[in-house]
Amino acid sequence: MKTTFKRVTTGGALSALVLMVMVSPVGAITTSRIVTGDSKSCVRIKTLATANEAKMNERLSTMQLDFQKRLTNIASRHDTVDQKATVFRAERSDKFDTKVAVLRNKADLTEAQLAAIDEFETAIKTAEATRETAVDTARATYREALDKVVAEHQATLSDAAIVFQKAVKAAFTTAQANCGDTATVASLRASIKTARDSFQLTRKTEAVKSTIKQLADTRHQAVQTADAAFKKSVADAAATLKTALETK
Repeated sequence: MKTTFKRVTTGGALSALVLMVMVSPVGAITTSRIVTGDSKSCVRIKTLATANEAKMNERLSTMQLDFQKRLTNIASRHDTVDQKATVFRAERSDKFDTKVAVLRNKADLTEAQLAAIDEFETAIKTAEATRETAVDTARATYREALDKVVAEHQATLSDAAIVFQKAVKAAFTTAQANCGDTATVASLRASIKTARDSFQLTRKTEAVKSTIKQLADTRHQAVQTADAAFKKSVADAAATLKTALETK
């Protein structure tokens, strides 16, 4: 079983949010267009501030929707894996029952040999049940931890986005209050850059990806261990049955 986990960051929504305040609105304000006492420059900054706030609110809403979609997609993938596992196990069980029935229908089997077939069947089904329990436990443990990691990362991003939004709003508020100052534009840009840089650090996903990989590796190792134990049980049971069937 392999459950993939795609990016848990906000993707295009937050990237666009950052670019929206760093490239278009702020970039549209140039020092040459804002001079001391220029009332038009004050109006322009206020207009940009209003537009930025509306756009950022829209981006935050989009981000939350994107978060929910990702959680829904993860749950959907889990369901798909479970359904395939259920079908696969049922088919495997039917095939094994058919093989056991063929063994029992062989001619001239002694009571001891029939008993050996019964023991073989019990041993294999017990080993299979043990393997399935181990795999299911590994899968459940992985999913619980994965859900926690994703939820915590999304919460961190949401908080960071709100902090970023407030910092940009504060920067525009200050710019409006000092719109007649020739240093206003440079200060506004610097404030937004500081807020953006801080937000970009929060968006880094290396640690989250590393954690998820560790969880997946742990699950994989548990499955491999269960498979190895099952194969050994099958080999031992088959060897015992072979000896019994060869004895007359």
